[in-house]
Amino acid sequence: MLPLHPIGEVAGRNAGHLRTASRMGAWWRPVVMGAAVLIAYHYSLTTLARGATLQTPLAYLFLVPVISLLLVAARVGSGLPIPARELRLDFVLGRAIGVGLVGIALAIALLVPLDIGFWLYRADLLSLPVFVAGLVSLLYGVRTAWTFKFPLAFLFLAWPVPYLPLLGGGLESFTNLTIGAVGIVSGFFPAIQNTGSEGIFVLTHAGSTFPLSIGSACSGVNSLVGFMLVGGALSYVVRGKLWRRMLWLVSGFVVIWLLNIIRILAILVVGVQFGESAAVDVLHPAAGLVLFNVGVFAMLVAVKRFGLGFVPMAGQPRQRHQAHLISGFATRSRRAIPIIVVILSAASIGIVNGSYSRYDPFANGLSQPQLQAFNVHGTYIDGWSSTFLENFTHARPFFGEQSTWTRTSYGASIDAELSVNVPVYVDVVSTPDSNALAAYGLDQCYRFHGYVIESERNVTIADGLTATVIDYHNPKLDVDWSALVWEVPYQHADEIWYERVVVFLANGSEASYEGVQDVLPGGTAAAFETTDEFLTIFATELLESQLREAEQA
Repeated sequence: MLPLHPIGEVAGRNAGHLRTASRMGAWWRPVVMGAAVLIAYHYSLTTLARGATLQTPLAYLFLVPVISLLLVAARVGSGLPIPARELRLDFVLGRAIGVGLVGIALAIALLVPLDIGFWLYRADLLSLPVFVAGLVSLLYGVRTAWTFKFPLAFLFLAWPVPYLPLLGGGLESFTNLTIGAVGIVSGFFPAIQNTGSEGIFVLTHAGSTFPLSIGSACSGVNSLVGFMLVGGALSYVVRGKLWRRMLWLVSGFVVIWLLNIIRILAILVVGVQFGESAAVDVLHPAAGLVLFNVGVFAMLVAVKRFGLGFVPMAGQPRQRHQAHLISGFATRSRRAIPIIVVILSAASIGIVNGSYSRYDPFANGLSQPQLQAFNVHGTYIDGWSSTFLENFTHARPFFGEQSTWTRTSYGASIDAELSVNVPVYVDVVSTPDSNALAAYGLDQCYRFHGYVIESERNVTIADGLTATVIDYHNPKLDVDWSALVWEVPYQHADEIWYERVVVFLANGSEASYEGVQDVLPGGTAAAFETTDEFLTIFATELLESQLREAEQA
């Protein structure tokens, strides 16, 4: 008779205690783990969820944690039994590796660059899979963490950095491809006129015409990112040769894109037949989601056509495996160590994670709404005159149907103390949706158009109000631009609205200035230093004028 392993002795001496531990092991570890993740990454997960309704390629990233959890559920119990002699080493290594991974996640949280690049690079989401892998190793052992390496690695897809090319020139090229395809097919419909100008189509309905434009939100890249996540996850539960799985995935991309072309054509045809409201207000909001689901379902049905098959869903964990796995935690002392590490690490990362909200322009001290919106018509600077230029409507699919976008130009007289010899433009975007402004930041917009960011920094333009100065180059027109932007909430009737104010000018490095003082510390590219100082002073005077107007009202 073989001698009992010490862990086996615990089980052998008290079978009733083992059964109790098994029942505890069936619920307390996933509960502790889930609570730890929610506490540690409460702000990061909230920002993922609130972006789900936005027209951006990153909108589908909120699905990543959900899909990862479903992948784990699909393969629970698929592991082989662990021999008793290996169990102790499994948990010892698991705790050592788990503490190391949790420590790395905490280090990333503490070392996140807390600057204007936070929302673009989101290092907080980079540490999420590292932290979860550490928890799995701590609570379940290193063997289990390795078993679920794919769902854990899948969490890295919640990090937005790999998608940045889709927010830059890649998105613009894909949008042009979609516009070209729609333009070819729409040529067969006389009532749909392709203007050839940035995806604008003029439709004729009942003797009147109206324009519809195909923007980046309509290009189909959002759905392709969604299918990449869903299809990539399905590849984990589909078996077959690698080239067949890759062919299935690529075919899915083509199907999703073609369905989006059909969606756009359907909107155009409905606009011709039933008018602008039926096309934009009725069909447009629902057609994308419906056809995306149709495409995913079609590719699921087509799995066998590609010579593939689904992996059988795992059943309940084997009794021997479960008994050995749980018996390692049969005593309170063995459970206490990993639980204490989990609690302390979750609390520490959670505190740091919550502090990231200071970089949300509507979640910091400025979140108290000002009394009124920025009024370019009633804002005056001595020696300057303003001219209203345009009210843009093409960005409503991004900022909301109620949103507004106005542009005003300012020019200095010869008597102005502060002046520049080129026009200064002020754009004001107002919307009830703060998430839209967060998703479509100025940095992302410039990258989408292929501009090269030369320098970027924060400046203070009023009591506690921080703005960002961005200097960039437009390679298509060979023009340098400089912009200063700030965002604040304000009271609009009985609602809180949000606005972005952008003050900008072209070729500032070649302009002539008067009255510009040295108001900025070093750090700006030398070619833009004077321009950035001018924009900072000009924006400060705009705000002071706004405050004087509010006091007199």
